Amino acid sequence: MVEINANTQPLKYLPSVLAFRRAVILTDAPLQYVTADNVVKPVPVIRHGTMGTQNVNEAEKKGAATAAEGERDVRNLQEIESAKTGADMRHLQISFQMKTLALRDTLHSCANSAKQNTDESSRMRAMLNNFIERALNSNGLTEVSRRIARNVCNARWIWRNRTLASNVHILVESDGQSWPIDDALSTPMSHFDGYTESEKAIGDRIAAGLRGEKQRVTLNVRAVIDLGVQGAAEVYGSQNYEPSLDKLKKGGLSRSLYKLQMAKQEIEDGAWVVGQAALRDAKVWNALRTIDTWFADYDIVGTPIPVEPMGASLALMRFMRDKKQSAFELFKRLHQIDPNSPEGMYCIASLMRGGVFGDGESGREKSAKAGGEES
Repeated sequence: MVEINANTQPLKYLPSVLAFRRAVILTDAPLQYVTADNVVKPVPVIRHGTMGTQNVNEAEKKGAATAAEGERDVRNLQEIESAKTGADMRHLQISFQMKTLALRDTLHSCANSAKQNTDESSRMRAMLNNFIERALNSNGLTEVSRRIARNVCNARWIWRNRTLASNVHILVESDGQSWPIDDALSTPMSHFDGYTESEKAIGDRIAAGLRGEKQRVTLNVRAVIDLGVQGAAEVYGSQNYEPSLDKLKKGGLSRSLYKLQMAKQEIEDGAWVVGQAALRDAKVWNALRTIDTWFADYDIVGTPIPVEPMGASLALMRFMRDKKQSAFELFKRLHQIDPNSPEGMYCIASLMRGGVFGDGESGREKSAKAGGEES
C-alpha cells in the first residue's frame, strides 16, 4: 500500500488513464405551462417555416458590374423549431430532480498503459483517497455544496427564461421537507456571500450525499415563472447544435430544439408538434456548477464561471485558468492541497464535475522532447 503525506513528491505525470464519474445525477428539465384553471400542459416544440431576412455581415460580391448584380436576395427562408406556450398560458413551469453521489465513488478508472512501468496510478489513487478523506468533513465541501444550492435558488438553471421573467418562484422539496424561494430574481448570481437558511439547508442535503451519508436523498426542484404576459409566448429549452451547413442543405433545420419525443401530429396552421420542450440535464448541470470564483481574473470579470479543468468559458470565449492552475496540474499534488483553500474547493468541485484527466502518451512524448516536465 502506498503511503502518502504532505512531504510526498507531486506526480510528474498523471496516469495515462484517469477518469471520474459525475457526482451528480440530474434529470432533464421539461417545460410546462399552467393555465388560469391550474391545468398543467407540456410546452410543445413546433416545427414550421418562416421568412426572415438576410443579415450576414460580409464583403460585397466581387466582380459585380453594377450594384444590382452585387445584391443578394434579402429573403431568408428557413425551417425552424420553436417552443411556444398555448394561448391559455398563465405561468411557465420548469422542474427537475437531482441527487449527489459519494465523492469516494467518483473515480472510474486509474491506470497506466502496458508500456509504462511506473507507479503513477497507485500513487494517484493514494493521493486521491488522501484528499477525499480530508475533504469529506471540511468547510470547503460545505461551501461548494452551498454554492450549488444558491444556483438552485437563484434560478440560474432556467437560463434565458430567467431574463424574460417578471418573477420566479422556486420550490425545493426533499424527504418531506420543503424550501420555498418566493423571489429567485433577488438571489445573487455574481457572488456567494450571506447564504439564507434555505440555501444552507439545501446545501446540507447536497453535502450529505457527497459524504455518502444519504445516498438516496433526492431534491425535487420546480420553478414557476411569471413572464409578465399571458397567452402564447415563445420560451426557451435547449437548442441543438447543427454541425455543418451541408446538413442544412440536405434538408436539415436552420434551428432545431432538444425535445422529449412525442407523437408527431399536425396542427391547424400546417406546422408540426414534434415533442415537448426541455432543458438537457447537461445544461442544467452547467448552470449549477457555475461556482468558480477562484480563478485569477474573477475580480476583473465579476462573475463566476462553470467549473472546468481549464476554466473554459463559452460566454467569454477563453480559458480563464492558466496551465499551473488547471485541474490537470492541481491533481498532481492533491495530497498537498488544503480542501478549505480556494484550490481545494476547486478540486472538490472538479471531482464532482467528473471527466477525463489522464496524460496520454502524446503529451508525455512532447514533454520529453521539450527537455522535461511540462510547465
